Amino acid sequence: MSNSNENRRILVVDDNQAIHDDFTKILMPCREAAAASAELDDLAASILGDQESASIAPRLQPTYELSHALQGKDALAQVQAAGDEGKPFAMVFMDVRMPPGWDGVDTLKRLWEVDPELQGVVCTAYADYSYDEIVDRLGSSDRFLILKKPFDSIEVQQLASTLTNKWQLRRDIRDHLDQIEAYAKSLETVNLALDADKRVAESFAQSQSEFVLGAGRAFGVPADALMRTLESLTKDGGGFDEAFILARNISQGLHHLADLAALETGHRRARLEDCDLSGLLLGIAEGARAHCLERQIPLRLTQASPIPIHAKLDGDLLTRALQCILSWSIERADARGVAATLSMTSPSFGAPELCIEVELHGSPLNEEQRELLFMPFRNDEVHPDRVLALPLAQLAAKELSASLELDGRLDGTTRVVLRVDPGPGSGELRGDLWPSKAAA
Repeated sequence: MSNSNENRRILVVDDNQAIHDDFTKILMPCREAAAASAELDDLAASILGDQESASIAPRLQPTYELSHALQGKDALAQVQAAGDEGKPFAMVFMDVRMPPGWDGVDTLKRLWEVDPELQGVVCTAYADYSYDEIVDRLGSSDRFLILKKPFDSIEVQQLASTLTNKWQLRRDIRDHLDQIEAYAKSLETVNLALDADKRVAESFAQSQSEFVLGAGRAFGVPADALMRTLESLTKDGGGFDEAFILARNISQGLHHLADLAALETGHRRARLEDCDLSGLLLGIAEGARAHCLERQIPLRLTQASPIPIHAKLDGDLLTRALQCILSWSIERADARGVAATLSMTSPSFGAPELCIEVELHGSPLNEEQRELLFMPFRNDEVHPDRVLALPLAQLAAKELSASLELDGRLDGTTRVVLRVDPGPGSGELRGDLWPSKAAA
């Protein structure tokens, strides 16, 4: 049984109408006879009650769809229209001699320019062109065959069946190749995605490994020092202060690690609540003063403008961010110490912001070192209370919708600035939160 999707469209091009009638008789047997036979079958079935034999009209050859053209220009127009409609002809029977217009060879060349897949049969009596001349003009191609006149009906039927099947086979192969190509492209896309995922996974694994190695270094070094100090204590009773500092640094580092994990995983979110901003800043100033006294470096605290006494923000996160910034700055500073300035700024757009600017003097930082400072265990810090300070401050600032900036100069001056919206407060202001008495 033939496939309904098969292309059996055939174009007959000849200037003789009688030839067209012959092709119709050969390729499209008398439909009237077939219809009459079907009526007789139906009548017999109704009389004899044999419904299975009703309307059985066996077909021994495919059903073709014929179109006709008397001249080459008409044939070209039909081929163009068929292609535009998405219903191309599978083949053409082309007469060679068709005066007064184009001859068949020239017409077939023009048809191929419009539809290169069209299969052709050149019908000739060799009166106009020899086989060699036809090949010279059309080229050595598998797209045409020569049918010698006078031709037999069986030859026409075989050529029609063979060439329409050939056209269909070529089209099916092309469609399959297109599908294979599309599949190959999809596989390539999938492979690229898998490669990208693999690189991400490898990068994540590498980062995790570096994180573990950094954690081991950050906590292992002071832990070993603490053990040596404790061993010394058992022998001569000295080193209590050193042991306390080492234990405190390890404890702070572990708390930083827990806070960092909570922020990264989303377990700790900012809470909008009433905050005693003045008390918070006074407590931070006292903590920074004690830290500088311990390191024996100066601390200069100044307040450039009054700030609200109360605020509407997450006080714990703000405290954590400021403590980390100041602790990191104090530990990194040299004998010239640390300076911190508190102020309220008015940006071009938006509400006034609370600004804390910290400046320290120490070793110069290049751009790469500044970027690594915000990567846990990727920076050059070895103290457990410092290695996570800036990464934790950055995450806390992000959760507060605040901005955190760090820049450095070649002379070793480093500047860290935190800006945060204090939210709607009580309206009361205070200008003496960070007086000079907090300096070491």
